Amino acid sequence: MICFIYACSSIARLHSNDEADMLTYGNGLAKETCQNSQTLDSSTVDKFFLLAAKNGDVAFIKQALAQGMRLDELQNIIHAQGCFCHKELVRYLSSMYNPTDQYGNTVLHAEGKKGNIFSFFRFLEFYRNRPLLHQYKTILANLDIQNNAGQTLFYLLAKEDHVLFAQVILDKLNQLASLIEVNLDQDINSFLSIKNNDGLTVMAIAAIKRCKDFVELVSPYVKPYTCGACPQRFRFPSTLISHERTHTGERPFKCAQCGKGFTKAHHLQAHMSVHTGERPHKCDQCSDKFRTSSNLKRHQLIHTKRKPYECSMCDQAFNQKCNLTAHEQAIHGNQLLNKLHDLAYVEME
Repeated sequence: MICFIYACSSIARLHSNDEADMLTYGNGLAKETCQNSQTLDSSTVDKFFLLAAKNGDVAFIKQALAQGMRLDELQNIIHAQGCFCHKELVRYLSSMYNPTDQYGNTVLHAEGKKGNIFSFFRFLEFYRNRPLLHQYKTILANLDIQNNAGQTLFYLLAKEDHVLFAQVILDKLNQLASLIEVNLDQDINSFLSIKNNDGLTVMAIAAIKRCKDFVELVSPYVKPYTCGACPQRFRFPSTLISHERTHTGERPFKCAQCGKGFTKAHHLQAHMSVHTGERPHKCDQCSDKFRTSSNLKRHQLIHTKRKPYECSMCDQAFNQKCNLTAHEQAIHGNQLLNKLHDLAYVEME
């Protein structure tokens, strides 16, 4: 009843004298209409807030709270109906309980940097009696929050190599995902892909800090799409589809002039220069031109004098892989054969 009184008074104040607008909430978003506010019952009032929750109307919720609506009563209305909250609203409601400091850090940010796992357990305890979907979405909303440097909680965990803390969070998300219908891999990949102000993701900072265990922990989620024919994983479904053609032999991109097929559209585009004679990739150090950008990059190693391909049998290095292969076969052919023989013998043992 208290909730009903707060809700009625909030709605009435929010929409002042425009009774029709009040009763339809946002130009027709609410299907239910009444003659006047005196006929509103608690279930009808609840629907105003349910609609606001579903549509992510943070402004409406903020005004309701400012007009006297209590936060716990608002959440009770939403959760009693099992309402799926909009991401921005979940984030706003979470911030009411998890405020930020002058640097934009939440309590979880600060405790996560220290590696204090118990702070996350306390966070979970606060939402223990909420519906599972709300728990799941609330955790994700807090993992999306960035401080003033653009750092998320997981970024700080990766930077400090707090693998166990990260493992606990992922385990909780996996546990909740097994009980409700959500796209877990996509949701985790979403917050892992957030970049800080320097353009670094969680995986990038973990690699820079050489946190091998952390990289191993999050890599399955950074590339959530797995090939059914081999262990390779991919970040985007389109990349997976393109890769699968290497197994099926499908070549859907056909040349109109010679009929040759390709697995990717840009391979066909590069091939067309064979027929046109076009060489669009020009070296900025000399007058040479090339059909493909990869051929240009290979050529530019001549000018930079970089030799990235090093021989594993001696100290020589080469600017092209084919030159390294030729060297190994000509100079170290017998040594390589002996090495392969030794490896095969060890494996047999």
